Amino acid sequence: MQVRAGGAVVNIALNAVFIILLGWGVAGAALGTVLSNVFAVGAFAVGLSRGSAPGFGQFPVEIDPVGTYVDGDTLKDLVRIGTPVGARNLVWTAAEFPMLGILGTYRDGTLAAFVVARRIWGIMNTPGWGFGLASSSLTGQALGQGKEALAEVYGRDIIRFSVATYAVSALIAAVFARPMVSLFINPDSPPATEPIAVSLIYAACVAMLFRGISGSSIGPLDASGDTRVPFLSQLLGMFGASIPLIYLGSVTPLGIWGVYLAFLAETTVPAAVNYWRFNSGKWKEISREIRPEQDDPSAGA
Repeated sequence: MQVRAGGAVVNIALNAVFIILLGWGVAGAALGTVLSNVFAVGAFAVGLSRGSAPGFGQFPVEIDPVGTYVDGDTLKDLVRIGTPVGARNLVWTAAEFPMLGILGTYRDGTLAAFVVARRIWGIMNTPGWGFGLASSSLTGQALGQGKEALAEVYGRDIIRFSVATYAVSALIAAVFARPMVSLFINPDSPPATEPIAVSLIYAACVAMLFRGISGSSIGPLDASGDTRVPFLSQLLGMFGASIPLIYLGSVTPLGIWGVYLAFLAETTVPAAVNYWRFNSGKWKEISREIRPEQDDPSAGA
């Protein structure tokens, strides 16, 4: 955390120099981001290989840079578990092209309004990263100790807390939807842009509640190695529901309601599938295949 925070501080400082002082604009922002990440990677490399790094103190682990770490079974597990995670992260990127292409056929202002709503959606979704990490970390530690019942308790508690937090975030966004949208729209935008964007924010506020369920349910699944289902749920939500709804809105009287429903489908489908998988307990069985043997794999304490 200290290294990542240090990288963020370096990024801010470099942006101030490159953008404000030197006037390099977007190129300066990109260069600052790259250099700050190089700094963070370098600090990790030094700290992990030496056990400490200047300015960051002692590291909790030390790795021999010339040691032997190749293990066939471990590599197979990494590929089997990691590939669906990487593919899941690419789903939105792949879906963005057809989605924006279809939105371009709607009336003037719809595409711009959608982009504005997605930016505000990203701000509302900020807590999700923390809940996902907390869920996977806590459940993963419990599973590593063979405490499956405790892992499930962690998962359920974080799901509840996540939904409650997202409810507060959604309420705030709904109250201040119009002022937030106005920050992203200039006077030259089509007249319909602002009301459509505000309506999309309202749809996003409802969808956010399901995002809390979906994102937090993924944590235990990732921690156990059950990563295929979250990938398939995300794929189904985007390409099986969200994009088809947007298309239907462009060719049928459904109209703009197709976009509103697409926001909901993007989160409700993964939420239903991921929570069903979590609730089934199948992820506990999968975790036993990749974690060290325990005397009592279903122990709760």
